[in-house]
Amino acid sequence: MSKYYRPEDRRIAQPLTDLAYLQESILLMEDALTNYEKVIKLYELQSKPRPDMVAGVYRSISRMYIERKDDQASALPYKKKELEYILKDGIVNLKVAQDDKEFNYTMIAKCHRELADIYIKLRQYRPVREHLTAAKKIFEDNDYWNKEYELKTIEERFEKLSSE
Repeated sequence: MSKYYRPEDRRIAQPLTDLAYLQESILLMEDALTNYEKVIKLYELQSKPRPDMVAGVYRSISRMYIERKDDQASALPYKKKELEYILKDGIVNLKVAQDDKEFNYTMIAKCHRELADIYIKLRQYRPVREHLTAAKKIFEDNDYWNKEYELKTIEERFEKLSSE
């Protein structure tokens, strides 16, 4: 494919992302990680990559490290980059419909909560409160359909922090 398109062409990243996803689904983890990393490099070549697409790749990589490899330390930088691109996507899409804004805010809040979970497992408690507080505020200020559950989950994490 790269013989026909320049590396920064947007048409290259998506098929490679799809391949990585398929590799992950059949447990070819190293191949999937290699291809996800190639996708990240391709997005870096683009002048204006779509933040939601980049965030999705970082989400996939961090999820693989957490769920498949139980490697929180390796997942952390990818989860941070995911949050960075979710925030960029939110800024890019400020003029979207209300439902889309709620979705964007929910993605930001969930990413903060997931970062807190990683820090808890790594026993790095200082950033946990910051991320839980950010997630709680976003959920309180928006009408996410599962808001009460998310707020309860965050409160349980705060209580767990207090006991440690």
